[in-house]
Amino acid sequence: IVMTPHGFVRFESAAKPNHVLTIYENRRRRSRRRTNHFMQTSSSSEAEEESEEEMETGSRSALNATGAKAARRLNATVAGHLEGSLESENAMQNATMKVHISDDDDLWPRLQPLSMTSPLSASFLVRQSKDGGLEIWDPERAVALASASIDWYMTDEMAEHGVAECYPQGMFWEGCKGHEVVAFEPALPAGVISHRERTVVYAVTSMAGWQVALLIGLPICCIVVCVAGFFVMAS
Repeated sequence: IVMTPHGFVRFESAAKPNHVLTIYENRRRRSRRRTNHFMQTSSSSEAEEESEEEMETGSRSALNATGAKAARRLNATVAGHLEGSLESENAMQNATMKVHISDDDDLWPRLQPLSMTSPLSASFLVRQSKDGGLEIWDPERAVALASASIDWYMTDEMAEHGVAECYPQGMFWEGCKGHEVVAFEPALPAGVISHRERTVVYAVTSMAGWQVALLIGLPICCIVVCVAGFFVMAS
């Protein structure tokens, strides 16, 4: 953990040096074949996928070979579960339902090389929440890092690793439901923990004001000229 002069912190991986925690935004369509996991993987993922396919094929063959026996065992297991309490069944069903926290499936907590990460993307705020716990707040995405269960029905691939993010409770968001609370061992120094409200930081563009005005005004001028030319030709 490194503290910045502005009170933010950066998390570097001890297992993967020079890689920092960031929350990556990907608004493109997601695919389970992508290698953008919580820990960025190498090109060896194709070999891992082939190995997984071989394991799945082997598993299907084994199930076909022992189908009758497996069916009898499954029936016995189901019968045993049916004898359990209705309360236990409801708990199991609720665990597999879509979780009601305000997770964004297009935001992925992940590790990436420090050289490829902007200072803002790698900056987080460890702040004291109102209930006395700590949360890791991302000032760029305006979300908090949160825990997730692998049993939850979520389309976010990162949740399969037990890591998610959530928006604070508001008009359009249900909140984090306590999943944003974290603890550090050993405890962080008092100077690292912030007591201010959730801060949102916007990246400053490197373009000058006249460049922004030109970028916006040029398309508008082109449209006006085209429309004027159309009316002139029509008249």
